[in-house]
Amino acid sequence: MQEKRTHIEYKRAYLGSGPTPDLAPTAQIRHALARFRTAADLTTYGSVSATRIYADFNGPRASPRIPDRLAVALDTIGALRDLANIALRLYDGVQFVLYDCSDEDEDLEAAATAFYNPLSQVWLAEFGPDGFTCVPKRDRTPDARFLCLKCRTDYTDIALGVQQASELACGSCGTLLSAALAPPPSTGAV
Repeated sequence: MQEKRTHIEYKRAYLGSGPTPDLAPTAQIRHALARFRTAADLTTYGSVSATRIYADFNGPRASPRIPDRLAVALDTIGALRDLANIALRLYDGVQFVLYDCSDEDEDLEAAATAFYNPLSQVWLAEFGPDGFTCVPKRDRTPDARFLCLKCRTDYTDIALGVQQASELACGSCGTLLSAALAPPPSTGAV
């Protein structure tokens, strides 16, 4: 019988000493930082806003700020759309809840803090000390809207053409449609 591994042992296996041979790659990622909570804890994230932002949990890496924590890049159209639709331009230290669909019954969530990585020129969301959790799936009806960050003009019809460094601008106010993921002013434009 194989002995159970602790949360920390999975974290070390994923971040440090290479793959865990007895788990498939997807299970290694999923269990690397998974910490199951009780139902009462599912919506408890301390001072973190309940705002949910999409992130791709398939590409976690060690955070450049705190190496024993994971971080994911906020470089997907899903993250950009979620941020634009709530009129949030990222800034260092903003906190929110990241999510990704895990399977038919559950989602993955993580309390996270955003920071800009000037070396890779991308915003990263650093998971909190508890890593991510598996929670019951929420309504997955897609919200296809893509609103201008400033004037709220609807650009749903061209949403898939907008990327992080896109030069597409709002025809009404001139704001870049990728403004939610723009680098902080002190780093200059990419």
